[in-house]
This record gives sequence, structure tokens and C-alpha cells, in this order.
Amino acid sequence: MTSEALGLRGYATVAEKGLQTMADVLRFLMQPTFVLYVLVGLAIANLWRKRQESRGRLLWVTVPFLLLSMVCTPVAGFLAHEALEWPFPPSDEVPGDAQAIVVLAGYVQGVDATHGKPELGTDTLHRCLQAAKLHQKAKGLPILVSGGRFATDPDAPSMAQVMRDFLREQGVQAEVIVEGRSEDTYQNAALSSKFLQARGIQRIILVTDAEHMLRASACFRKQGMAVTASPVRHQPAFTNAVTDYLPNPREAGDFELATREWLAIAYYWVRGRL
Repeated sequence: MTSEALGLRGYATVAEKGLQTMADVLRFLMQPTFVLYVLVGLAIANLWRKRQESRGRLLWVTVPFLLLSMVCTPVAGFLAHEALEWPFPPSDEVPGDAQAIVVLAGYVQGVDATHGKPELGTDTLHRCLQAAKLHQKAKGLPILVSGGRFATDPDAPSMAQVMRDFLREQGVQAEVIVEGRSEDTYQNAALSSKFLQARGIQRIILVTDAEHMLRASACFRKQGMAVTASPVRHQPAFTNAVTDYLPNPREAGDFELATREWLAIAYYWVRGRL
């Protein structure tokens, strides 16, 4: 192929990418939520133009709108999550001195008209799959699963019991220790550490979501455990697309989830749990 043909192909590729970017932006701009957002912004701008209200009153409307605009951008959600996740990159490492694998529960779907038996939620599923993968590398290590009841029915199993059953279905033959009373991250660490320390176990591989690992690992270390992090469910890589910098109300949820985790970390620190 001649250099001229290669050059033409390069131009075609660039043009294709440009058209795709334009299509993505146009599709974004046509979303009802973005259109409504723009209308609100124009209404506020019109209020400033007419200045029928005092400057102070207009600021009470404008400042929250601008802050909301910032937190509704994908880049804001990415940065809030990245600050939680960057110390804990993906890792399947099994240190030679590790004595146990600890898996924390997330969500478990209870029995209802649609589900005939309890099912692991997406977060708990990924955590258990990671534990099963680690088990393949270190078959002799016991696995502790931690999570209390997810239903008011006293006969319902704990989340930890559902996790244990799933691990057995995945072919895990190692000892699975069930801690089925904890109701939050602090109790996960406190109760699990008692089980493990009674068996002389001090060094663990901890499995939980990447954004949850900072708080969870700190809680276990507070209990005297040595922790190797094995996080799951990292957020997707940042694409740096044009739409990543445009406000979209649907993106506010990501920022809110990260903010909730930061607030939980602050609360645990004040309570001396970290």
C-alpha cells in the first residue's frame, strides 16, 4: 500500500471519529433531562439580565445551580470515586504469609414472587467470584464470609450463608467460616476479627468493592489485622469525551455514592473506628 493510500486511510479514520463524536454530542444534547437543565439555566440567566430581584436573592438560586451543574458532570463523579479507589488497583495477589481470605457482603436479593431463593446482588456476586479466583491460587486458605440478615424473617439465612452456598457451587473446597451477625462495615471487621484471631489468624486478604476498600481495610487494621487488599468493581477508565464535561442529572448518582462513602469514612474516623 502506497504512502498516499495510507494517508487517505488516516484522514478517513480521523473523519470517522469526528463524526462519531459529533453524533454522541448531539444525542446527549437531545436528552430530555439535559434540555430541561438548559431551560433552567436560561431562566436564571434571564433573571440576572432583568435584575428585578436583589443580588443576594439571585445568588441563592445561582450558586446552588452552578454547584449542581458541577456534580452532575461525569468528570466530577469519576474524580470523587478515583480518590477512593486509586490506592487500591486491581490485584489477584496472594502473599505467601496470608492466612485467610475475607469477603464482605454487599446486597442480597431475598425470596419474593420473582426469586424463589436468595440471590447475590451484583456487588456481592463480584466479591464472591474474586474470592473463588483467589482460592484457585491458594486452595489451603480458609475463607471467611461476613454479612448479617437481609430480611426480617427470623428463618431467613444471613447474607454470609448465601455467600457460602454460592462459593460451594463454584467448587470452593476450603473451609468457609460464616460470620452472619454484622450489620455494617465496622461490625464486619470487629466480629470477623474475633473469629479469625481465635484461630490464630492475623494476616488476611480482604475482598470488597474498590470504593469501599479504604474504609473496610482501615476498620480491619484497627482490629489488629494485617490486610492485603483485593478490590473488585473498579469504575471504568475515564474517556475524556466532550460529554464527560457536560452536566447530566443522571450522573449525579455516581457523585452521590462517592460522597456517601466519604461521609461514612469521616463518621468512622470521628467514632474512632478507623
